[in-house]
Amino acid sequence: MKELSKGMTEYAVGCFVSIYQSRGMKQTELERISDVDQSTISKIIRSRENGEKYTPSPDIFDKLFQALGIKLAHILGEAEHLADEILGYLATPLTGLTPGEDDGVRRVVSQLR
Repeated sequence: MKELSKGMTEYAVGCFVSIYQSRGMKQTELERISDVDQSTISKIIRSRENGEKYTPSPDIFDKLFQALGIKLAHILGEAEHLADEILGYLATPLTGLTPGEDDGVRRVVSQLR
């Protein structure tokens, strides 16, 4: 597998940590079934919790997600799909507008949609 972009790596780390923690597994158990050292698993979790710099290789991600019963490609495919749908956020006032201002806001929102 090719190297992952920074955004994809961060997304994969976030997904891994969330899934791992939701399953209540121990790091030593995951080490046994994934063939990834417990110290590496710990670094990945700490990098998510404390913002430490650690970038796992795609091979490590493959092993960890496979041990969790998930394919890395599915996780990354989901991220790519979301990127096409979520491009930004627009905040508009909801109250206190004159009728003309309200019409203007509605027109802009309609055009953006």
